[in-house]
Amino acid sequence: MIAKIESNRNNHLKPNYKRYLLNGLCSVLIVVVLSLLTNNLSLKIIIPQIIIFSIAALSLNIVCGCLGEMVLGHGGFMLVGGIVASYVSQKIYQLVMEKNNFSSSQMREIFYNIGNGEVHFAGYILVIFAVIVGAIFTGVIGFLIGVAVLGRMKGDYLAIITLGIGLVFVSIANNLQTIDGFKYGVDGPSYYTRIAGNTPIFASFLILTLICFIMIFKSRYGRAILSIREDEIASEASGIPVKKYKIFTFTLSAIFAGLAGGLYYHFASYLGTSLFSQDRSIELLVFIVLGGLGSFTGTLISTALLTFVSYKLLLNAPGGYQLLIYGVILIIVMLIRPEGLFGTKELTWDFIKKVFKIKKKPKKIVEEEIIHDNK
Repeated sequence: MIAKIESNRNNHLKPNYKRYLLNGLCSVLIVVVLSLLTNNLSLKIIIPQIIIFSIAALSLNIVCGCLGEMVLGHGGFMLVGGIVASYVSQKIYQLVMEKNNFSSSQMREIFYNIGNGEVHFAGYILVIFAVIVGAIFTGVIGFLIGVAVLGRMKGDYLAIITLGIGLVFVSIANNLQTIDGFKYGVDGPSYYTRIAGNTPIFASFLILTLICFIMIFKSRYGRAILSIREDEIASEASGIPVKKYKIFTFTLSAIFAGLAGGLYYHFASYLGTSLFSQDRSIELLVFIVLGGLGSFTGTLISTALLTFVSYKLLLNAPGGYQLLIYGVILIIVMLIRPEGLFGTKELTWDFIKKVFKIKKKPKKIVEEEIIHDNK
């Protein structure tokens, strides 16, 4: 009897590999479907933007939704990541060309085949490396800002100072002409390193972002962050180093915001700094509030819906009325659902089972009193 109980406990503690396999297959399926959908020109433009803004919104959600701090400078972090990634890709591109005495046509064949519209393997490596470097650099900036600001300010004061920091980044970029002889990236990186038509690479980064966030918030670090959101004083009294976790969360958020910015710079052919001003930061905040603060699923769905709606309004709505219609839609949704589409809940396999009324096989429960009686 005791052995039976121990085996049941061990089975409960074992990782659910079937669920991991199912999640992995769903992720691969999403990438395949997105790659097929982007044969349409409109979807080829809108889907990568949805994915990029989803990464940025998720990075903001872990601070505003999971940590409970109001931050309004994520557009600036996207700008930093984009500029650094753009510079790195252009610098490597030129160094390879100069070191090997390649012509422009040879470089195009190595990195980007214009005729077929396909990025070669070397082009993928270049873009991925540049984007990761931009994300790491942005994380360092976020860490320094977190050390200086977090712990001293909170609430409205933190929102105002982060908004100011984002505006400082935009102002520096506006006055920055070149970096080491290169354009800093306002016109986008070299055409031969852009990946606008390659949706799977954007989807892969989004899946990796989700995996990273889910793993963190299923661990003790994530539980500590959520406890700080619920009651900061009680968390500190329980021995949780509140400032340390705030800095960690803010840095992680900056890293993925920089990642989104790097991808955006390698997607668009033209990017002005105005695209990363306070309007972008507020738009990201709208995404997470509409989806539900603390809900990753809600953030993804609201980002997709609002990005799609704004794109369609830009094409079809009468001139000057796009923002009016967009604002009315937001007001109606928030009046109907003030806590957001999902609140703090997630779309999980357990939730799907409840919706479709899939019942688990009942397990035999053996009470400990039986053991004592048998003894």
